[in-house]
Amino acid sequence: MFSKMKNVSMKIALAVVMIAVGTLGLQAQTVRGPGNCGGCTTTCIRTCSNICLLTVEQKAILAEMRTNHRAEIAVLRAELIAAPTLAEKVAIRAEMTALCAAHIAAVKAKLAEWGIGGVKPGTKGITK
Repeated sequence: MFSKMKNVSMKIALAVVMIAVGTLGLQAQTVRGPGNCGGCTTTCIRTCSNICLLTVEQKAILAEMRTNHRAEIAVLRAELIAAPTLAEKVAIRAEMTALCAAHIAAVKAKLAEWGIGGVKPGTKGITK
């Protein structure tokens, strides 16, 4: 009887371990990726570019802003990878975050200048 219970408990323990190990990879970073600074660049620009009230010239201005921002982030990302100490990495990461916030503010200011307000990253509409 004890050997039968021991066999069942071993199977349960093995199943629990397999489930635990199998779910470790499910904790993925959802906001990271090439050209993606915490989600601000692609979300903000895609949102702005999808607004049907923008003219071709306005979309071109936003595209240029996106290109410049991505180039600046790429330089900082290369510095981040090459940084030898954790303190330098943290400082560069803070600079990247500040740059992203400045980019979002610049896009919002440009939209406000054009009379388009209330655009939030991740939305596809205009609220005035």
